[in-house]
Amino acid sequence: MTYTGPGVANNVNPAVTPTVIFSPTPNASATLRVSNNSGYVAYLGGVNVSQFNGFPLPPGNRPVELANCPFTVYSCSPVTNIGQVATTTITSAVNAGHTALTNSGTFSSSFTAAGTIIVLGNTGNQEVLTVVGAPNPATSLTVSTLTLYDHASGVTVSTATMQPVNITATAGVV
Repeated sequence: MTYTGPGVANNVNPAVTPTVIFSPTPNASATLRVSNNSGYVAYLGGVNVSQFNGFPLPPGNRPVELANCPFTVYSCSPVTNIGQVATTTITSAVNAGHTALTNSGTFSSSFTAAGTIIVLGNTGNQEVLTVVGAPNPATSLTVSTLTLYDHASGVTVSTATMQPVNITATAGVV
């Protein structure tokens, strides 16, 4: 969402990856009010926001207001059922900024379908990604966004289920 003027609400359905909900007009101070209209917790934060590091905005809470907000704000939807369908490990390290995960063996079919939500990493260094595709046999996975963190070989990759959220971001003038 770019700054659309005071009082103009923007309904956003954030992905599991960071989704822009507000970008201020350059050289202008603006307030931002964010409401969660869904039945799941939404997460707010910076460019690397996830359910593992974001500010939680539970459903039914009063809106969050940020005064004099000079930076872009992101949101994401949470995931559940982590690892209930499949869990494996990657055999090659992944540096931040990459879109490919590799394995010396093959990833099971639980990971290879486009749109599959995965959690990469172990506790304290996890991120959520969406699979775009995989070759056949699936020795690598391509994800839709750049990885945000470095991951050593042997870290866990698990399937997950998205809990969709809907938020309203409303900008105003200070």
